[in-house]
Amino acid sequence: MKRFAGSVFAAALMGLLFIGNPAQAGARVVVIKKAPPAVRVEVRPDRPFRNAIWVAGHWGYQHGRYVWVSGRWIAPRHGMTYVSGHWKRVNHGWVWVEPHWRRI
Repeated sequence: MKRFAGSVFAAALMGLLFIGNPAQAGARVVVIKKAPPAVRVEVRPDRPFRNAIWVAGHWGYQHGRYVWVSGRWIAPRHGMTYVSGHWKRVNHGWVWVEPHWRRI
């Protein structure tokens, strides 16, 4: 019984580490104490094909520091709208909200 209770507790604890957003299923929530730097101004290259969508650059977080991820063009998806990733302020810092496609 103790082993079962320990397993249930461990499973519940692990559940607290994950976001319930289907777009981020299985993603670990990492809270960064320091706010991301100001967004850089980027020069968009020419559109590579008709209807291409520009995804602006953003600050990623790797190995304990912020790193710039350059913007890029992506292909649209029929019946979908692109939701950009962004940093969200939470109680103890900042969390990254993954970009995703949403039905329109």
